[in-house]
Amino acid sequence: MLVKFLKHPATVIATVALFVALGGGAAAYASGLINGSQIKNHSIPAKKLTKSAIQSLRGQRGPAGANGTPGAKGAKGDTGAPGSALAYAHVTGGGGVDAANSKNIASGNVSEVSTGLYCISGLSFTPHNVVVTVDFFNGGGTPTITATLGAAGGCPAGTQVTVGTEDGSPGTFAARAFYVLLN
Repeated sequence: MLVKFLKHPATVIATVALFVALGGGAAAYASGLINGSQIKNHSIPAKKLTKSAIQSLRGQRGPAGANGTPGAKGAKGDTGAPGSALAYAHVTGGGGVDAANSKNIASGNVSEVSTGLYCISGLSFTPHNVVVTVDFFNGGGTPTITATLGAAGGCPAGTQVTVGTEDGSPGTFAARAFYVLLN
């Protein structure tokens, strides 16, 4: 059988190579060329380790610590920049202006020419945008409010903003309080 084995040189070479490879590694380990003490700290990157190996190196997470004492109260901040509204007002149902909740619109700027139709004029600027909101706490029903830049309805020429307040059905004007914002 050994004679048959020796007649195949490729098998002999492969077998010898296998023994050399195995023996070389074993010989290197046995001679001390390779041992556990030669692996330096941080020489193996984490991406080459398995997840379980990384977890075993980290250990278990400890309990959370107690909250620290609160810090001292900070200093009061600076006053912010004023808003961008050129004018705003809370207009009462009769056309009066609530001065405490208004800027650059006074009672002299608002007139109620007929029930629920308000004309705003005499402003020191030209409004380019108007936003109105009905004051739901003054009155009942289902209010509707409209606003137009310029004169409309029964407002005279020179009116800068026209506001109409309705209760319920369209065309049924009613004196309602509202908020107006102009830019």
